[in-house]
Amino acid sequence: MFMKIFYLFLASFLLFACTIPSPSTSAPELILGEQILDETFSQSGGWSLYATSTVTATVTDGVYRMLLQQPNQYVWGTNNTRYNDTVIEVDVTWQSDNPNAFAGMVCRLSPDDSRGYYVVVSKSGDFSIRYIGRNVDDALIPWRNSPQIPRQSTFQMRVVCVDEFIGLYINDNYIDGSRDSRLSRGQLGLAVGMPQTVSGDGIALVDFDNLRVWDASFDD
Repeated sequence: MFMKIFYLFLASFLLFACTIPSPSTSAPELILGEQILDETFSQSGGWSLYATSTVTATVTDGVYRMLLQQPNQYVWGTNNTRYNDTVIEVDVTWQSDNPNAFAGMVCRLSPDDSRGYYVVVSKSGDFSIRYIGRNVDDALIPWRNSPQIPRQSTFQMRVVCVDEFIGLYINDNYIDGSRDSRLSRGQLGLAVGMPQTVSGDGIALVDFDNLRVWDASFDD
């Protein structure tokens, strides 16, 4: 059941921006259906568990804790379940002081080749939405800054993967979204990473908790 966490270096994935644009798309009207996952991480629950000298993913103290100690890469973990149109929520807690560490979610993930929609935020307040696979890094929304992304403590992250729309909310505030038709089904993942240049404590340490998933559709 345990799947090895995948990691690689993607240079363009790690370029943070410093502008503060308005959302490029408007927030969609969503209809939430049945809740299909309510994960409190009280048990491992089939989630990826991994430990090397530079990467650790554990279910401990009621959270899914991911630690990365080497720059130029990101890592993800999953529970192997596949989903179609979903709204995904998770509580994210920064546990390290590296301002460029980033964390987030992957939806419609194909574990064989790492293809998926990666929705990530950095501790310095940047975010990006990307289609990523082996040797592919397509920025649906390039790195941008948002004052609504907390730099400290815990915040709620919501990712919408419905039809062709991939969107990001932070603490119920719509940040931005984009459209892409290349993937329609796959696993969900939790991810952390670091850019080429790090500062602070030089690690990415993030706790994830209270992961919830709903079937969803658009209100046409």
